[in-house]
Amino acid sequence: MKIVLLLAACLAAGTAISLAVPVPVNLHADSSSIVKDDLDMLDELKAFVESAIAADPSLAFDDEFSLQSRIESAAVSKESFPCNVSALNSVRMGAKASSVHELTPADINVVAAMGDSITAAFAAQSHILPTIFIEWREVSWSIGGAKHFEDYITIPNIIKKFNPNVYGYSTGPNIAKNAGKAAGLNVAVSGAIAKDMPSQAS
Repeated sequence: MKIVLLLAACLAAGTAISLAVPVPVNLHADSSSIVKDDLDMLDELKAFVESAIAADPSLAFDDEFSLQSRIESAAVSKESFPCNVSALNSVRMGAKASSVHELTPADINVVAAMGDSITAAFAAQSHILPTIFIEWREVSWSIGGAKHFEDYITIPNIIKKFNPNVYGYSTGPNIAKNAGKAAGLNVAVSGAIAKDMPSQAS
């Protein structure tokens, strides 16, 4: 059976291009063959992007809407954090919680995540074709720790307001399916499905 992957990539002129790549998928295949299909799909997409850029080099650049301006426009307004951090942190005056009912955000010391391309933030910051294969894990809503809450609203950036020493959040991007140290405890794999979760947890 064949499915068609539709990938919309925004271009500098504000138009969109859709890439239709037929990908053979065996619905009864094991996870290893599905991963191979995913890698084959990425190879086909990369080849398509390279040929498109070779035919029209302008697709690789965006002078009117630079990467930096895009990042700045995506950031939240520089308003103060809406919660009273000092009041919440003083609830127990530094004492440890004796039950789950006494926990506060300051008690969270470690964050971690597993999942698919959403958690890996696949193409989350991509605006031009050469960057669509990047996983921008540092801005993932659930596990990204880029900059501060005032820059990116993510769960770790909220927790950092209460506990600046929280550990495990992602700090940088990586090429798809090649997560490195900057991924932190974000073990998500683009293209993963539910039955892949045990392997991510191990």
